[in-house]
Amino acid sequence: MTVATSKCLVPLLLVAVALVTGCDKMPTSPTTPDQTSTASVIPGHLEPRSSTVVYFDVGTSAAVRVNLAGVTINGQTESLDPVLTLRVGRPLEDGCTEVAEVNTPPRLTAQLPLFFSAGTYCVQISDPGTLAQAVDLVIRVVIAPPDNGNSAGTDTFSSNVAQGGTAARTVIATQPGDVRVTLASLGAPAGTIAALGLGLQGDEGSGCQLSKIVRTTAGGGPQLSASIDAGVYCVKLFEVASPQVLTSFTINIAHP
Repeated sequence: MTVATSKCLVPLLLVAVALVTGCDKMPTSPTTPDQTSTASVIPGHLEPRSSTVVYFDVGTSAAVRVNLAGVTINGQTESLDPVLTLRVGRPLEDGCTEVAEVNTPPRLTAQLPLFFSAGTYCVQISDPGTLAQAVDLVIRVVIAPPDNGNSAGTDTFSSNVAQGGTAARTVIATQPGDVRVTLASLGAPAGTIAALGLGLQGDEGSGCQLSKIVRTTAGGGPQLSASIDAGVYCVKLFEVASPQVLTSFTINIAHP
């Protein structure tokens, strides 16, 4: 895989990824049979009134899905929902030309589904004036999305979390749909609050890149829900406000 990054008003992220894209039109033909599906999860940083650009290479014509998956602060312990500008295009010295652009909050489904030929292209995230502080970003680019399968079901994640520690579980969805995450039980005093997060499983050991975070007690209906594309996701439990050295828990994850 090859990767390139650049500056656009602020220092830009360094991306360890190789992607496939290119072209200025919507899909007109199917993905070539020999194109391997690739999903890249790219963390980034954005200052108010600035832009961040990621460059990627495309080897073979393919469908491409791009989404701004998460916006967080305080070391991914709080999620935000600002509307930012997501643009995909060809590289310029200080940004991207506009092949496709949308103003959107973060979400786990592609805001820009495209079809690109071979070449070098870029994703640019810009603040149109909605940010009051610097934020961390999670961007996902999927090349040649795989055909839908059937992975629907409910995963049960039961374990123990250490005091001040975290616990995370990978979730694989082979088709689009809705995911619902429920902190069903917590082996701690009644009313104990914990942070529960849903996000994308990062590349090359970068961990769980969170998109949505809630602070909640155990029990009741799903505390987190989202519409998702097919892909690899993760659920994370952290900041459990329990005096115990180890706290048992059960999380139910219903996914497509």
